[in-house]
Amino acid sequence: MKYKVRLCREFDPQSNGKIEAVVKYAKYNFAINRTFIDVYSFNQDSLKWLDRTGNGKKHEITKKVPAEVFTLGKEHLLPVPELFEKYSSDISLTYAVRKNNIVLYKQNRYQVPKGTYVPGKEVKLILKGTKINILDIETDELIVSHQISTKQGELVKIIHPERDIHNSVDNIYKKAFIALGKTENAKIFLDNIRKEKARYCKDQLGVIINTAPSYESEVINEAVDYCVIQSLWSAEMFKETLEYLAVKKDIKVTQKPIGNNMPIPSKYKGLKPEVRSISEYSSALNEDKGKWEN
Repeated sequence: MKYKVRLCREFDPQSNGKIEAVVKYAKYNFAINRTFIDVYSFNQDSLKWLDRTGNGKKHEITKKVPAEVFTLGKEHLLPVPELFEKYSSDISLTYAVRKNNIVLYKQNRYQVPKGTYVPGKEVKLILKGTKINILDIETDELIVSHQISTKQGELVKIIHPERDIHNSVDNIYKKAFIALGKTENAKIFLDNIRKEKARYCKDQLGVIINTAPSYESEVINEAVDYCVIQSLWSAEMFKETLEYLAVKKDIKVTQKPIGNNMPIPSKYKGLKPEVRSISEYSSALNEDKGKWEN
Protein backbone atom coordinates (compact mmCIF):
# COMPACT_ATOMS: atom_id res chain seq x y z
CA MET A 1 0.00 0.00 0.00
CA LYS A 2 1.38 3.40 -0.99
CA TYR A 3 0.10 6.94 -0.93
CA LYS A 4 -0.45 8.63 -4.28
CA VAL A 5 -0.13 12.39 -4.56
CA ARG A 6 -2.92 14.05 -6.51
CA LEU A 7 -3.64 17.70 -7.16
CA CYS A 8 -6.93 18.76 -5.57
CA ARG A 9 -9.24 21.66 -6.22
CA GLU A 10 -9.45 24.17 -3.40
CA PHE A 11 -12.23 23.68 -0.86
CA ASP A 12 -12.76 20.16 -2.18
CA PRO A 13 -14.65 18.35 0.65
CA GLN A 14 -13.45 14.95 -0.56
CA SER A 15 -9.73 15.73 -0.09
CA ASN A 16 -8.08 18.67 1.63
CA GLY A 17 -11.41 19.97 2.85
CA LYS A 18 -11.78 16.93 5.10
CA ILE A 19 -9.22 18.13 7.62
CA GLU A 20 -9.70 21.87 7.22
CA ALA A 21 -13.44 21.65 7.77
CA VAL A 22 -13.11 19.37 10.82
CA VAL A 23 -10.64 21.68 12.56
CA LYS A 24 -12.77 24.71 11.76
CA TYR A 25 -15.92 22.91 12.96
CA ALA A 26 -14.41 22.00 16.34
CA LYS A 27 -12.78 25.40 16.74
CA TYR A 28 -15.86 27.52 16.09
CA ASN A 29 -18.54 25.23 17.55
CA PHE A 30 -16.85 23.84 20.64
CA ALA A 31 -13.73 25.80 21.63
CA ILE A 32 -14.84 29.35 20.88
CA ASN A 33 -17.31 29.62 23.78
CA ARG A 34 -15.47 27.46 26.33
CA THR A 35 -13.55 28.69 29.36
CA PHE A 36 -10.15 27.02 29.41
CA ILE A 37 -9.20 25.63 32.83
CA ASP A 38 -6.60 22.99 32.06
CA VAL A 39 -5.66 20.62 29.23
CA TYR A 40 -7.14 17.50 30.83
CA SER A 41 -10.60 18.96 31.43
CA PHE A 42 -10.56 20.61 27.99
CA ASN A 43 -9.87 17.25 26.31
CA GLN A 44 -12.53 15.47 28.36
CA ASP A 45 -15.13 18.10 27.53
CA SER A 46 -14.23 17.95 23.83
CA LEU A 47 -14.70 14.15 23.74
CA LYS A 48 -18.08 14.45 25.47
CA TRP A 49 -19.09 17.18 23.04
CA LEU A 50 -18.10 14.98 20.07
CA ASP A 51 -20.18 12.06 21.37
CA ARG A 52 -23.11 14.31 22.17
CA THR A 53 -23.08 16.82 19.32
CA GLY A 54 -20.25 16.59 16.82
CA ASN A 55 -20.68 12.90 15.98
CA GLY A 56 -24.05 12.27 17.60
CA LYS A 57 -26.32 14.64 15.70
CA LYS A 58 -27.52 14.33 12.14
CA HIS A 59 -25.47 16.26 9.59
CA GLU A 60 -27.47 19.07 7.99
CA ILE A 61 -26.21 18.36 4.46
CA THR A 62 -25.71 14.59 4.32
CA LYS A 63 -28.65 13.94 6.70
CA LYS A 64 -26.58 11.18 8.30
CA VAL A 65 -25.18 10.68 11.80
CA PRO A 66 -21.33 10.72 11.62
CA ALA A 67 -20.92 8.05 14.32
CA GLU A 68 -23.16 5.62 12.40
CA VAL A 69 -21.38 6.32 9.09
CA PHE A 70 -18.02 5.70 10.75
CA THR A 71 -19.20 2.32 12.07
CA LEU A 72 -20.08 1.25 8.52
CA GLY A 73 -16.87 2.68 7.09
CA LYS A 74 -14.62 0.79 9.51
CA GLU A 75 -15.34 -2.43 7.65
CA HIS A 76 -13.53 -1.05 4.60
CA LEU A 77 -10.42 0.24 6.40
CA LEU A 78 -7.07 -1.43 5.68
CA PRO A 79 -4.38 -2.09 8.30
CA VAL A 80 -1.45 0.31 8.58
CA PRO A 81 1.46 -0.97 6.42
CA GLU A 82 4.59 -2.26 8.14
CA LEU A 83 6.53 0.49 6.40
CA PHE A 84 4.77 3.12 8.50
CA GLU A 85 4.93 1.05 11.67
CA LYS A 86 8.69 0.96 11.27
CA TYR A 87 8.83 4.74 11.33
CA SER A 88 6.96 5.04 14.63
CA SER A 89 9.81 4.22 16.99
CA ASP A 90 10.25 5.37 20.56
CA ILE A 91 13.98 6.00 20.08
CA SER A 92 13.68 7.99 16.85
CA LEU A 93 12.48 11.52 16.26
CA THR A 94 11.36 13.16 13.02
CA TYR A 95 12.68 16.62 12.21
CA ALA A 96 12.47 18.94 9.22
CA VAL A 97 15.54 19.94 7.22
CA ARG A 98 15.88 23.70 6.80
CA LYS A 99 16.87 25.49 3.60
CA ASN A 100 20.44 25.99 4.85
CA ASN A 101 20.79 22.20 5.34
CA ILE A 102 20.43 22.45 9.11
CA VAL A 103 18.44 20.27 11.53
CA LEU A 104 17.39 21.88 14.81
CA TYR A 105 17.54 19.68 17.92
CA LYS A 106 17.37 20.92 21.52
CA GLN A 107 18.43 24.51 20.79
CA ASN A 108 21.40 23.40 18.69
CA ARG A 109 21.89 23.26 14.93
CA TYR A 110 23.27 20.12 13.31
CA GLN A 111 24.59 20.33 9.77
CA VAL A 112 23.65 17.83 7.06
CA PRO A 113 25.41 17.48 3.68
CA LYS A 114 24.76 20.13 1.05
CA GLY A 115 21.86 19.18 -1.18
CA THR A 116 19.97 17.26 1.51
CA TYR A 117 17.25 19.89 1.65
CA VAL A 118 14.24 19.70 -0.63
CA PRO A 119 10.89 21.31 0.16
CA GLY A 120 9.16 19.24 2.84
CA LYS A 121 12.24 17.09 3.51
CA GLU A 122 12.24 15.34 6.89
CA VAL A 123 14.88 13.17 8.50
CA LYS A 124 14.96 10.76 11.40
CA LEU A 125 17.13 11.37 14.45
CA ILE A 126 18.32 8.42 16.53
CA LEU A 127 20.22 8.98 19.76
CA LYS A 128 22.94 6.48 20.60
CA GLY A 129 24.89 7.35 23.73
CA THR A 130 26.69 10.62 23.12
CA LYS A 131 26.04 10.55 19.37
CA ILE A 132 23.12 11.61 17.24
CA ASN A 133 22.57 9.81 13.94
CA ILE A 134 20.59 11.53 11.19
CA LEU A 135 18.94 9.03 8.83
CA ASP A 136 16.83 9.20 5.70
CA ILE A 137 13.23 8.72 6.77
CA GLU A 138 12.37 6.48 3.81
CA THR A 139 15.46 4.30 3.38
CA ASP A 140 16.96 4.44 6.90
CA GLU A 141 20.28 5.28 5.24
CA LEU A 142 22.70 7.13 7.51
CA ILE A 143 23.14 10.71 6.29
CA VAL A 144 25.54 11.98 8.94
CA SER A 145 26.54 11.33 12.54
CA HIS A 146 27.34 14.06 15.07
CA GLN A 147 28.53 14.26 18.65
CA ILE A 148 25.66 15.56 20.80
CA SER A 149 26.44 19.10 21.92
CA THR A 150 25.95 19.95 25.60
CA LYS A 151 25.89 23.68 24.82
CA GLN A 152 23.06 25.87 23.57
CA GLY A 153 22.86 27.71 20.27
CA GLU A 154 25.87 25.88 18.82
CA LEU A 155 26.30 25.03 15.15
CA VAL A 156 27.67 21.48 14.90
CA LYS A 157 29.37 21.30 11.53
CA ILE A 158 30.31 18.30 9.41
CA ILE A 159 34.00 17.50 9.74
CA HIS A 160 35.71 17.34 6.34
CA PRO A 161 39.16 15.74 6.71
CA GLU A 162 40.05 16.74 3.16
CA ARG A 163 39.45 20.38 4.08
CA ASP A 164 41.63 20.32 7.19
CA ILE A 165 43.50 23.62 7.32
CA HIS A 166 46.61 21.90 8.68
CA ASN A 167 46.86 19.68 5.60
CA SER A 168 46.64 22.76 3.41
CA VAL A 169 49.36 24.57 5.37
CA ASP A 170 51.59 21.48 5.25
CA ASN A 171 51.40 21.40 1.46
CA ILE A 172 52.22 25.10 1.14
CA TYR A 173 55.04 24.68 3.67
CA LYS A 174 56.63 21.98 1.50
CA LYS A 175 56.47 24.22 -1.58
CA ALA A 176 58.05 27.11 0.34
CA PHE A 177 60.76 24.81 1.71
CA ILE A 178 61.64 23.68 -1.82
CA ALA A 179 61.64 27.31 -3.04
CA LEU A 180 64.19 28.21 -0.34
CA GLY A 181 66.54 25.40 -1.30
CA LYS A 182 65.67 22.92 1.46
CA THR A 183 68.51 24.11 3.71
CA GLU A 184 68.63 23.80 7.49
CA ASN A 185 68.23 27.56 7.95
CA ALA A 186 65.28 27.50 5.55
CA LYS A 187 63.56 25.01 7.85
CA ILE A 188 64.32 27.16 10.91
CA PHE A 189 63.01 30.25 9.11
CA LEU A 190 59.75 28.60 7.97
CA ASP A 191 59.13 26.90 11.31
CA ASN A 192 59.36 30.21 13.14
CA ILE A 193 57.05 31.91 10.65
CA ARG A 194 54.56 29.12 11.19
CA LYS A 195 54.85 29.59 14.95
CA GLU A 196 54.92 33.39 15.16
CA LYS A 197 52.33 34.08 12.46
CA ALA A 198 50.05 31.06 12.76
CA ARG A 199 46.95 33.02 11.79
CA TYR A 200 48.46 34.32 8.54
CA CYS A 201 50.83 31.43 7.89
CA LYS A 202 49.37 30.57 4.48
CA ASP A 203 49.69 34.18 3.29
CA GLN A 204 53.28 34.40 4.55
CA LEU A 205 54.30 31.17 2.84
CA GLY A 206 52.53 32.30 -0.33
CA VAL A 207 54.67 35.46 -0.48
CA ILE A 208 57.83 33.35 -0.18
CA ILE A 209 56.70 30.95 -2.91
CA ASN A 210 55.89 33.81 -5.29
CA THR A 211 59.05 35.82 -4.53
CA ALA A 212 61.86 33.26 -4.35
CA PRO A 213 61.77 32.01 -7.98
CA SER A 214 62.79 35.49 -9.20
CA TYR A 215 66.21 35.26 -7.48
CA GLU A 216 69.28 33.06 -7.71
CA SER A 217 69.81 30.36 -5.10
CA GLU A 218 72.90 32.12 -3.73
CA VAL A 219 70.92 35.29 -2.98
CA ILE A 220 68.06 33.27 -1.47
CA ASN A 221 70.44 31.44 0.87
CA GLU A 222 72.05 34.71 2.00
CA ALA A 223 68.64 36.28 2.64
CA VAL A 224 67.47 33.25 4.63
CA ASP A 225 70.69 33.23 6.69
CA TYR A 226 70.32 36.92 7.46
CA CYS A 227 66.68 36.55 8.53
CA VAL A 228 67.61 33.67 10.83
CA ILE A 229 70.55 35.57 12.39
CA GLN A 230 68.43 38.70 12.96
CA SER A 231 65.31 36.70 13.99
CA LEU A 232 63.23 38.30 11.26
CA TRP A 233 60.34 35.87 11.05
CA SER A 234 58.44 37.60 8.29
CA ALA A 235 57.97 36.97 4.59
CA GLU A 236 57.97 40.72 3.90
CA MET A 237 61.32 41.11 5.67
CA PHE A 238 62.65 38.23 3.62
CA LYS A 239 61.38 39.85 0.43
CA GLU A 240 62.97 43.22 1.26
CA THR A 241 66.26 41.50 2.14
CA LEU A 242 66.23 39.82 -1.27
CA GLU A 243 65.64 43.18 -2.94
CA TYR A 244 68.50 44.80 -1.04
CA LEU A 245 70.94 42.00 -1.83
CA ALA A 246 69.94 42.09 -5.49
CA VAL A 247 70.68 45.84 -5.64
CA LYS A 248 73.96 45.42 -3.75
CA LYS A 249 75.16 42.63 -6.03
CA ASP A 250 73.72 44.35 -9.12
CA ILE A 251 71.65 41.29 -9.97
CA LYS A 252 68.83 41.57 -12.47
CA VAL A 253 65.62 40.23 -11.04
CA THR A 254 63.41 38.21 -13.36
CA GLN A 255 59.98 39.69 -12.86
CA LYS A 256 56.72 39.06 -14.59
CA PRO A 257 55.91 41.74 -17.20
CA ILE A 258 53.44 44.33 -16.04
CA GLY A 259 51.10 45.91 -18.52
CA ASN A 260 51.68 49.65 -19.02
CA ASN A 261 48.62 50.28 -21.14
CA MET A 262 46.26 50.77 -18.20
CA PRO A 263 45.27 54.45 -17.92
CA ILE A 264 45.85 56.23 -14.60
CA PRO A 265 42.68 57.75 -13.11
CA SER A 266 42.77 61.55 -13.17
CA LYS A 267 42.40 61.86 -9.40
CA TYR A 268 45.63 59.87 -8.89
CA LYS A 269 47.73 61.74 -11.46
CA GLY A 270 50.48 63.83 -9.91
CA LEU A 271 50.40 61.97 -6.59
CA LYS A 272 53.76 60.80 -5.30
CA PRO A 273 53.63 57.69 -3.11
CA GLU A 274 55.66 57.54 0.07
CA VAL A 275 58.93 55.66 -0.37
CA ARG A 276 60.13 53.57 2.53
CA SER A 277 63.78 54.06 3.46
CA ILE A 278 66.01 51.00 3.63
CA SER A 279 68.69 52.75 5.69
CA GLU A 280 67.90 50.65 8.76
CA TYR A 281 68.46 47.48 6.77
CA SER A 282 71.70 48.91 5.35
CA SER A 283 72.99 49.78 8.80
CA ALA A 284 72.09 46.32 10.08
CA LEU A 285 73.96 44.74 7.19
CA ASN A 286 77.00 46.97 7.77
CA GLU A 287 77.12 45.87 11.40
CA ASP A 288 77.30 42.26 10.25
CA LYS A 289 79.69 43.03 7.40
CA GLY A 290 82.17 40.44 8.57
CA LYS A 291 79.55 37.69 8.56
CA TRP A 292 78.43 38.53 5.04
CA GLU A 293 81.96 38.58 3.67
CA ASN A 294 82.61 35.15 5.13
